[in-house]
Amino acid sequence: MTPEEIQSIIANAIEQAQDQEAAARFAADPHAPMITGLLHDFISSINPQLPNAIQTEEVNVFGLANNRLEPVDFNRRATFSKSGDVCVPRYCVGTGGFQVCFPPVDICASGIAHATLDRLFGLSTLQITNIDVTNFSVNGNVLTATGKMTAMVIALSAGGHISASGGPPGISIPVDASVSVVSWFPVAKGTATMTFNLDQQKLTAMTLDALKISQGRVEVHIKGLGAFSSIVDKLIEAIQSFIAPAINDDGVSDKLKDVLQKQINLYVNSRGTAAGAGR
Repeated sequence: MTPEEIQSIIANAIEQAQDQEAAARFAADPHAPMITGLLHDFISSINPQLPNAIQTEEVNVFGLANNRLEPVDFNRRATFSKSGDVCVPRYCVGTGGFQVCFPPVDICASGIAHATLDRLFGLSTLQITNIDVTNFSVNGNVLTATGKMTAMVIALSAGGHISASGGPPGISIPVDASVSVVSWFPVAKGTATMTFNLDQQKLTAMTLDALKISQGRVEVHIKGLGAFSSIVDKLIEAIQSFIAPAINDDGVSDKLKDVLQKQINLYVNSRGTAAGAGR
């Protein structure tokens, strides 16, 4: 285990302890049941709106001004190239207690495989699972809180093609190799600042301050590489570590946060309108 991994484990343990302490302090506050109920209503109301909002919003990511979050077009930015020894397949048969192979020795040469993922699907399955209050204060009839929002994505998936070149003379170059990637149950986590009117018992404002999406359990399947299958493991390793950085470092999570914020604002404004109509 690396020092960085040890530090990460310690930091997560400290954060979990702090969150548990904050949750216990909030649970003991007399306003907690009402705030919890309001947040439950918020989650129940906003989740059904998210799939369509995510599918229809145009965003500027991966160099495409009219890209979308469902699906995300990688615009040829998700490419992976790996090289390695490629050998002529050997065929061996046993006869008379001896084994005869053709070719009799390994014939190998350097080859390279290029994998390209086309589009990413699945962000529209995102659903908020809970919002935990981590800090709060009360001033008159206004409760201000900070919290952690957790959302779950069923799966992120992408497909693409692979080309290859090099290898020993006369070797068959694959022409229909393909790659598929599935990241199961990625988790999106963000921080939020919230304001509640205690007299009117309603959420009056929420600002989503950050959003990051975890990698999830990634499965990579590569088919059709033939003799170039010796390079498969290198490609899989590169692709497995791609999804989370692509989403978080290339602006996708920021655009997703913007879409969520729009839906949050619509929810808050609708509650304000409904409250005003009822007076």
